[in-house]
Amino acid sequence: MPRLQIRNFSGGLVTNKSSFDISESQYTKFTKVLNKQPGRIERPKGEQIVSASGSGTDVQTELIVYRTEKDASDADTSTTWWVYGNGTVLKRQDTSTGTGGSFSNITTSWSSSPIYDFLVHNQVLRISDGSFSNKTKWFGHIKRNVLGKTDESSYTTGYAFKKPPMQAVINDWKITDTQLTPPTVVRTNDGWDQSNDINAANEVGLYITFPSGVSNVDEVLIPDLTDVTFKTHDRYTVTFLYDYVQESALARDSNGNIGIESRKAVRNSGKTCPGIQVVLHTGLSLADLNPRITGINIYWNPEDDVDWYLVDTIDIDSGFKDSPLSEYSNQDAGSNNPNNGRWIPCLEPYGGTSNDYAAISSENNSDAEITLSSMPSNFSVNKLVFLYPSNSLNTQEEIKLIIEHTCLRIGNIKTIIGSEITTGETTAIPCVNTRNETGSDAFSVSSARAYVASTSTTKVATWWIPYDGLKLATYNSLTGRASSTTLNEIKWNTSTILNNKAYYANIDTTDENGQTARERNQIYYTDPYKLDEIMPTRYFDVGRNDGDEIVKIIAYRNKIFVFKTRNTYVLNEKHQIERVFTGVGAVHKNAVCETPVGLVCANKQSIHVVSNTSVRELAFNIKKDYQALTLDRPALGYDGIDNELIFVPDNDATTMYIMNMDNGSWVLRAISSSVNRSNFVINSDLRAQYTHGD
Repeated sequence: MPRLQIRNFSGGLVTNKSSFDISESQYTKFTKVLNKQPGRIERPKGEQIVSASGSGTDVQTELIVYRTEKDASDADTSTTWWVYGNGTVLKRQDTSTGTGGSFSNITTSWSSSPIYDFLVHNQVLRISDGSFSNKTKWFGHIKRNVLGKTDESSYTTGYAFKKPPMQAVINDWKITDTQLTPPTVVRTNDGWDQSNDINAANEVGLYITFPSGVSNVDEVLIPDLTDVTFKTHDRYTVTFLYDYVQESALARDSNGNIGIESRKAVRNSGKTCPGIQVVLHTGLSLADLNPRITGINIYWNPEDDVDWYLVDTIDIDSGFKDSPLSEYSNQDAGSNNPNNGRWIPCLEPYGGTSNDYAAISSENNSDAEITLSSMPSNFSVNKLVFLYPSNSLNTQEEIKLIIEHTCLRIGNIKTIIGSEITTGETTAIPCVNTRNETGSDAFSVSSARAYVASTSTTKVATWWIPYDGLKLATYNSLTGRASSTTLNEIKWNTSTILNNKAYYANIDTTDENGQTARERNQIYYTDPYKLDEIMPTRYFDVGRNDGDEIVKIIAYRNKIFVFKTRNTYVLNEKHQIERVFTGVGAVHKNAVCETPVGLVCANKQSIHVVSNTSVRELAFNIKKDYQALTLDRPALGYDGIDNELIFVPDNDATTMYIMNMDNGSWVLRAISSSVNRSNFVINSDLRAQYTHGD
């Protein structure tokens, strides 16, 4: 058998071989060429600037391209965005603006030197700082009514006598913390928060009253029950609903206890149903209200019961008007205008001076007019007037004792002419009580007084929500969480989406003991569409003992690929490891990209393409050159037009390696930017794209 000897070891990078000028054992090193067709090389067109250059500190830069159905002017227009972060600078630009367009700032109030990671789901961008110095952010467009529609005709009917002064329509881009902050529940000392207990962001006040049943004074909201249902040590609490589908932890009081007990004693041995008033702090012009909050759930924990039962849901727009409870209280009131349950203004604390009350001479319900014996100086237009059947009470302490009574009638002062007050807002509306009763339906004014208070501009209230103790849903059945479970803030270095679930890896969070946990091998996951409900027990470990940290996770073909420096793990939907590719990994999260043939990753050994079941080396022909490289934040990208794999070994390098994926050949090309480049993305033209700082 003849022996063959190879005597010529000349050559360099492997490229297209031509039988006309290169022998089989020789390879020629090409640079700055395009080698799509065998036997032919062309000059590449080079890089194209498609936008203005960015700015920022020379720190790791991140780029993402995604689409929303809103443009920057809040119009309903499908818009594709570039978003990049560099240092503390976070900016975006509409890709349609093209060359010469400018980026606009997204203000995060971040400090230090963040390492960005972006996660997009349902047109919302979540932004994490992988250096763990800043809170994770939520960025998206919000369009909704808050505290009622500004053109809602129901506010000209008796029951909803006045719009809350902070009522607004939000139609804007918002950036907030991703953490689902729970409310702080406050047991208010009096109805309508007359002791001013509610005055801070996220505070929700609860006042629970048990009507005495006295006719025309404190009538029951709904008929008494036949069985003992309510007890002295029952507890009540609330949660915030975020984005309609995510629910916070149960609210605790200032001492860390879940819920509060009622200040009022139960009546009729616990057979009388309570009325629950909710007071929400909003701040001036909603300044203290998170725009992501879409509702409030009220829960009841019976004495000696472990469960928290849902009382009702209060929508941030319409209140509880769509709940059966909104009409329940009027079942025997004989009213044609059912309780609409909308948010209403909250009374500021009553002053208790002689200028704050007056005797009533007469009342004309049809014209919503109240005639006073005299007009005290504190009565003025747009203040709230309330009526009570007593002509002897007047001090602040006396009013606190009776202001929760169900007979109390409230209206907005529309006009004052002489001693006559017309109530209403845009039309004349009679004063009404919580049972939607006016005039003699509630009480006679012959022995009543009118009182006046200012309208709060920082908090809103509900009427008394009647509750019959019906046990339907619980906090556990609605959320899958125990009552004591807290939702943690989480920061991460890499993330992905699979089946509408979020997966976060290489994280910093708080464990079940409340201790800060820095976990490089753990992956936290969420329920579908609930990307911010981070539970301390919902995680799994990947390669805890392999000595490496998770560099990149990415969902691909219904699997989760976990890249470490020396190993790659393939997990199924049940989080079970199906494959481990030893010696195959990624040295940096930017050194992973998706191509038509699989996920391509680069580490110190080589470049590989990984699929669900197999792995293949791509850099074999240039292994000597490749392993001599100094890898400093390397990046991989894919060009869909030329079907080329792009490898930039050094973030500051001026040269990149290009592999033609049709024929497996490699060439060298120049890359224009030599400082602070981002990862590669594929733009709408199927070209590889990156951003760089100034």
